[in-house]
Amino acid sequence: MAEFDAYSQTFSRGASPFIRWTLSPMLILVGVVIAFQIDNTLKEGRIAGTVFCVLFCLVCFCGLIALWGVPYVGRIVTGSIAISYIGYMFSEFFIDFDGDWGFGAQRSDTTPINAILGFIVFGLPCLIYTILGRFSFKPEEEIFEEGYFYEGDDEPEDETNVEQADGGNQIQR
Repeated sequence: MAEFDAYSQTFSRGASPFIRWTLSPMLILVGVVIAFQIDNTLKEGRIAGTVFCVLFCLVCFCGLIALWGVPYVGRIVTGSIAISYIGYMFSEFFIDFDGDWGFGAQRSDTTPINAILGFIVFGLPCLIYTILGRFSFKPEEEIFEEGYFYEGDDEPEDETNVEQADGGNQIQR
């Protein structure tokens, strides 16, 4: 019986050559430009700017090698994003907190409420992916149930428990 493995059908192939050759020069260019800013931020004594530049260069490098098929590098990228948002929340709550939570402030202001929202929207999903390797809390067995057949796949051996679904796809029961 042929098994449908969603992971190998989508992610194991990696990025297409078009995506690799389109994004690679951009990642190199952006990483190099940001790397030149590290010296300026060090001279001006901006520690947060220096950390941001170093992390951004790391993300560009990891994104570049992830495009070319190095496994588990995506976790480094998502881990650095999660750590950045945790640092942003820490900074807003313990270093720069002046008693104003930021309700009614502009979206672009650095406030504790914006730090919480940013962590919920970006940091938390990145943290989940970094730890679990997927964006779902469900075990992999529930996500990638075996026994699904699509047009063009090998037919199942036991025809008695197969029903035609919409669009001609066959689903094993």
